[in-house]
Amino acid sequence: MKKNISLYNMILPVWIVWLFPPIILLCIVLNTLIDFLVVYLSARAMKIESRKELIKKSLLGVVLRGFGADLIGVFVLLLMTLLSDYLDDISYFDDMGRAIAMNPFSNILALIVVVVAVLISGYFIYLFNYTFSFKKLDYLSNSQRKKLALYLALFTMPYTFLIPTAWVYNF
Repeated sequence: MKKNISLYNMILPVWIVWLFPPIILLCIVLNTLIDFLVVYLSARAMKIESRKELIKKSLLGVVLRGFGADLIGVFVLLLMTLLSDYLDDISYFDDMGRAIAMNPFSNILALIVVVVAVLISGYFIYLFNYTFSFKKLDYLSNSQRKKLALYLALFTMPYTFLIPTAWVYNF
């Protein structure tokens, strides 16, 4: 039996993979382009001279680690959705799982969970890029590595987790 693996990132809302599976290729390309632009423009703003080498040596790691960080956020959402099924007898958790999946803005706890998942993914984007993607680039100072990782985290967090699935059903 062949096992399918789905990757999620900034461009990719979780629900879109099962609705439109071929879109994953477009998402990978768009995510790579966004990561490229963020690294390039951040390096340019920071006046890093060897931008071409920086891109060449770090882009693949940045993209893959970004997907990994976003999968951590997806895991948080999945875990909280499953947990909410067990806690739905408590009024605060009523419909939280459905709200996480369909429209996080319809339930304050669901919105908090989704925002926390986005922030957790952003933290891991920062951590993975600072720790691994830019580590072997000797010409970057520690401060430059931190700034590049921070820019990547801020601009590539999976904000699309906040997009209500209900919007798709209304089209």
